[in-house]
Order: sequence, then C-alpha cells, then structure tokens
Amino acid sequence: MYDNFNSALINPDNWVGLEASGPDTREAKREIVPTPGVQNDHRLHLLRRAYSATTDNAGATGDAFGLLFPSPNTVTAVSFTAVVKKGLAAGCSGTSAVSGISAGFAGSFFNPSSSPNGATGDMRAFIAIIRNSTDVGKNLTVSVATFQCNDAICGAQTVLFSQALGVVPSGSSNILGLTWDHPNHRFVFQLNSNAPVVSTYTIGDGFPPASAYKYISLDRAVPRCTSTPRPYAFMDASFDNVFVNP
Repeated sequence: MYDNFNSALINPDNWVGLEASGPDTREAKREIVPTPGVQNDHRLHLLRRAYSATTDNAGATGDAFGLLFPSPNTVTAVSFTAVVKKGLAAGCSGTSAVSGISAGFAGSFFNPSSSPNGATGDMRAFIAIIRNSTDVGKNLTVSVATFQCNDAICGAQTVLFSQALGVVPSGSSNILGLTWDHPNHRFVFQLNSNAPVVSTYTIGDGFPPASAYKYISLDRAVPRCTSTPRPYAFMDASFDNVFVNP
C-alpha cells in the first residue's frame, strides 16, 4: 500500500502537486473526501473542466492535473481504484476534431540512450478511464498504450501499442494496474480481475528516462475551434488504494 488517503490530507511525503500548465482550465478541485457509504474511509477527489482557444482551428491544447510521485524511477508497478462519477466532452462542431479527458496513471519508464536529446527516446505508458466527444451513452472506456518520444519535448510520438481493455459504467468502481516487467521487456496491464494484457517491446531499456515522471491525474485534450458551441472536457473522478511495487 502506497496511499489509501485515510489521513484525510494529501501526504506531502507521498505526492507532489501536478498543476494544469495552461490557462484553459476554468474549474479544478483536488481534495481528500470521505468515501460515500464507508465509515472512516477517504479517497482522493479530482475534478476539472477545460476549454481551448477560439481564435483558429489549428491543433489542440492539453495538460494534466493531479498528483506526481516524488521518486518516479523507483515506481515500476502501480494499481489503484478509480471511480469516474461523470465524464463529458464536446468536440469542434466546425471540424472533425475530438475532445477527450481521462482519469488514470501515466509515466515514463526508460530510454535506450545514456545521453538523449531531451525526452527523445523516452518510453512512456498509461492506463486510464477515458471519455471522448465521439462516445455515445454514459459508459466509459478503459484504454492503455505505450509510446516513444520522437523529440526533445515529446511533442511527437510513435505509438507502439494501444488497446481498449473494456467498457465500464459511469460511477462504477474499477481497479486499474500497470507493471513494467523490465527483465522480460514488456508492460502488463490489467482491469479488475480480467486477464492481464501484455505488450512486449524490442527497444533498448538500459537507461532511465530523460524526463522522469509518474502521476495519477485527469488528462485532457481540447481542440482549438472557432465554431460554437465551444468544445470542452469535464471529468469528476476519485482515486483510492494506490499500491506500488515493493
């Protein structure tokens, strides 16, 4: 157990604040709250609503809001309970651009080079509960991916593996797990008690990532759009019972 949040405060020894980097977030909340219906139990509550610029239709803006592990390179496996109470996203009505928001874990794990150019070559992975503007109904998708950074700021990436692990109802409690199995050169993902999903790789993994980070968060991407109604992304989620490798 890394943190069950039952201290009723965000432990400053366990976490560093991950702040949304752009000006487009209009609502944000990060707090420890009682778990509904469970006596003497608490969980981390994250909420955010974000927009994007309306000056043109070029590209999108995105960032993350949550909590960082202060010693990311020591974390090679993580599992946690996540509940997404509500996820909403609206795309750009004047283009095919998609908005999206997710609740989950992401991190960088290794680099094939001992002296890369910034984040170039960093291998990253995530597991998250996702809501996109193209989704219908109220269900949410649990998705995973691994990708490698192609430049110093990881503005361009090569996706090496991606897969949907399943669909979950809004408000349901789900256990998500991600493990970097370094000796066997693979990542292992799991949703609840479903069979693990394995992604192997052939990239050299002998060096730490140049841009080291691991976090739990709400990640969003919203397209720039001149049309109305204005696109946005919103999510209300909670996290509990975070476990890491020994």
